[in-house]
Amino acid sequence: MNLITFKNLTLQEKKNLYNFIYRVDRNFDKNYEEMIQFFESEVFEYGNQLFVSHINGNIICCFGIITKEIEVCKMAYITEFYVKNYDLTLYKNNIKNILKDAVEFSISKGANKTSLGIRNEMLYLSEIIIDSGFKEVYDALIMNYEGQRILRQSNLNGKLKFKPLNLGNISNFTKLHNKAFNGECNAATITDEDSMVYLQNYKGNEELIGIIEEKNIEIGVYMLSKVDDIGWIDNIAIINEYRGRGLGKELLNKCIEFLQIKKVNEIKLLVITSNYKAYGLYKSFGFKDEKIFSKWFEN
Repeated sequence: MNLITFKNLTLQEKKNLYNFIYRVDRNFDKNYEEMIQFFESEVFEYGNQLFVSHINGNIICCFGIITKEIEVCKMAYITEFYVKNYDLTLYKNNIKNILKDAVEFSISKGANKTSLGIRNEMLYLSEIIIDSGFKEVYDALIMNYEGQRILRQSNLNGKLKFKPLNLGNISNFTKLHNKAFNGECNAATITDEDSMVYLQNYKGNEELIGIIEEKNIEIGVYMLSKVDDIGWIDNIAIINEYRGRGLGKELLNKCIEFLQIKKVNEIKLLVITSNYKAYGLYKSFGFKDEKIFSKWFEN
């Protein structure tokens, strides 16, 4: 068995990896160039923490280890874990050893726990993950809005305002994001560099991302998107000191109305099932469970 970092792959090996991932997961949402950009980003230490395992020259699996959150929550994350279904029986012990090595690598970086996520298409990996000492902790669930097309007015009379992300408020956006999502499951800490990338990616749609204000006070962040005819509520959060006042309901109401104005056919969001308060709020607004997007385990 041979384990190679993505950074050290040849160009042809990177193409082979893309083909491998796409054969394993037909819903892989990146083209070849986007995969390169993602795997060589800061998320995976510029390609040094995305690993590919070979046996006799054939790819049997790949996985990435995210360690940037260790400083914040002592947690490392194993993601982008792909294994062919029909390779499981043949290489079961190899896969278990790889997971053991991944956990030891995380510990060497200072992690107290390691979280591992698999996409819906990879659920056949659940048994071998549990056999490797992990336990299932929560799902990331896609919910679809089936509520009213014209929403009721909030009893706070529209006090929340959306302020689009721009060059002048990038640092504030970064600080608010990290403060609002602090302690949340799978909440990544971002940098001003990340916020600048968001600004570039949202060029022409800057109104879909920004800062939430109440009475001219910045209290949270929002990130929405429109993909084809589907509107997505990607990230919304209010900082802790402004929670418990019904602002979350108004914020969700405002996001739905905003996307409806964009004339989307559907509105969807992703929720962590262990976030009971958010899950309950979404259900009360008319969001229904659609499917599991990913399943998460911890050792």
